[in-house]
Amino acid sequence: MTNAFVVDKIDVCREYFFVDDGPIKRYSYIFEVDNDIIMNRVISKHDAIDFVKAKCNGGKNDFSSLSVSLDALNMAVIEDFVGEKIFSASNERYCGWFFQYDPTPFANWYHECYYYFIMNRTCYYVVKSMRGLCDSISMQRV
Repeated sequence: MTNAFVVDKIDVCREYFFVDDGPIKRYSYIFEVDNDIIMNRVISKHDAIDFVKAKCNGGKNDFSSLSVSLDALNMAVIEDFVGEKIFSASNERYCGWFFQYDPTPFANWYHECYYYFIMNRTCYYVVKSMRGLCDSISMQRV
């Protein structure tokens, strides 16, 4: 399931460094940057946790497990344990909070679990998968 609406973007150079990125864009062939140095705005971690908890609440039981990434992540780095992108059909330049909801963590792998990538309350991705997450992504239980 995907909710792909208009994503609010930030001009990183102006917003965080208070500089004009015109010179960088002019020499983009040297720096290997795209036309814009932008990122999307990201919901707070606390609000993202509340949002995903509400989405998972129907399937929550005494054994289920919900985890969130320690930091907001770029969608491109999120892979399962065999190295395949979890959100393969989406724009990899997005940043957001990554969640893993496992309704039966005691069942080992090859059972359904859900991965959520939350940018805000109206822009998020949900993927159902039978594979576990790669070990390189740091997660914490919610």
